[in-house]
Amino acid sequence: MSWLTFGNDKLPSSTAIFNMGPAKTCPSRKLGLCQAYVDGKCVCYARGPEMRFPKTVLPHRQRQGRYWLSTTADNFLRRFDKARRRTTTALRFNESGDFWGQGCVDKAETIARELAKDGITTYLYSARSDLSYRKVRNLVVNTSGGWKKSGTRGKFIMIPKGQSAPMGAVFCPGSCKSCTRCQHGLTTYAAQHGNVSE
Repeated sequence: MSWLTFGNDKLPSSTAIFNMGPAKTCPSRKLGLCQAYVDGKCVCYARGPEMRFPKTVLPHRQRQGRYWLSTTADNFLRRFDKARRRTTTALRFNESGDFWGQGCVDKAETIARELAKDGITTYLYSARSDLSYRKVRNLVVNTSGGWKKSGTRGKFIMIPKGQSAPMGAVFCPGSCKSCTRCQHGLTTYAAQHGNVSE
């Protein structure tokens, strides 16, 4: 696998994907901030592929995480510029994982600011309600779990089985090939995934 991937079953090939780390060692889960850990069971959508493909998907995301923690925003941008496609319109951070700390927010914002100059939208989901987003202007942060802070945009809320979504909720269509709600920071709801566990 390349250090950067393009599209998947849900995302269009015009979206580049980079993970700050795997779901297995996600800092949000470790801190108890993840909404995809219910009744002691992991229902994280991103964890499934790592469990099914432990020799390919997990090591790939681990390599991405090591690179992310060891590089600067400038180095990331130089490498991204060489790898991106002419048709790339968006960068999706964290198909798995989350911010490791405040420095990751600042680095991602710097990257988003530069990519915006080329018309590329940079977005992600985060459960890190303990971090500050006050300086975020270009990075589209969709909060995971229903919280909101200055600098964040939309909310991505998982509705547990048996519960109804709030009135006026817009459900995730399950495909980003026909929907850009999250790229624009619009609040979206999804049904809880089946048990993944570990």
